[in-house]
Amino acid sequence: MQSSREQARLGLQRLCRGLLVNIVALGISVPVLDLISATQPTATEEISKPDADILIVGAGIAGLSAALELARGGTSVAVIDAFSVFGGHAVVSNGAVSMVDTPLQRSMKIKDSPEIALRDFIDWGKDANVDWVHYYVQHSRDEVYDWLTQMGVVFESVIPHDGNSVARLHLARGKGLGLVSPIYREALRTPNVSFLWNTKMERLLIEGNRIAGVAAENTRTQTKRELRAKIVILATGGVQSNLTLVREFWPKDLPSPARLLLGGGRYATGSGHEAAKQ
Repeated sequence: MQSSREQARLGLQRLCRGLLVNIVALGISVPVLDLISATQPTATEEISKPDADILIVGAGIAGLSAALELARGGTSVAVIDAFSVFGGHAVVSNGAVSMVDTPLQRSMKIKDSPEIALRDFIDWGKDANVDWVHYYVQHSRDEVYDWLTQMGVVFESVIPHDGNSVARLHLARGKGLGLVSPIYREALRTPNVSFLWNTKMERLLIEGNRIAGVAAENTRTQTKRELRAKIVILATGGVQSNLTLVREFWPKDLPSPARLLLGGGRYATGSGHEAAKQ
């Protein structure tokens, strides 16, 4: 029989599981603006027509990564953020990433493999999405480690972490800033990526049976605007600091604690989740 502490840990794991990016499908089955210069972001111009194929809400590590990958494929991408700086919660994090069988692990004589990691993650995650975990352990080396280091991220050490039988938590030089800045710099160098700062999404725009963009507000001038694109991606972070959503999404088969300590980032308010539910 599980203790109340174990039930709470399991509930939080299940609550926070999933991809960092919440994808809103617009005519596709997976999860704009008068584009401004990425090197001189401003938030004063009205948007009258869709000039980007994809609009990403959130300029944290998820939004920046999505923008860069999409733009490299030739897609025009516009990224909006409620704040005036990039990075979201990741930029103030410890810059820690769990990856499997990397060159740094091998140089430190740490024997790891997708099979070992799969066993660790499934055991620790209890009811984890096996398909997703299997994909991650097979591809974290090339799709995360190689991708980041090729842009200039430097991982300096690998340390043990809860739920892992071997050390695989990689720490980036410069912590969160050292992890996110190279992605942002690369996005700035990419001509078909543009940024609009101080722009807070209020709701999704629905036209017919599809999402056509977002209604937004300039957080400095309170100017209202509609930003349009063919596809909208929500990369707005988690729900950890929204007590209402935490309780709403709490696993139904576990007892809901009478009291909860909200220990996530203060801006993990679930704004994207709220918008997607509309």
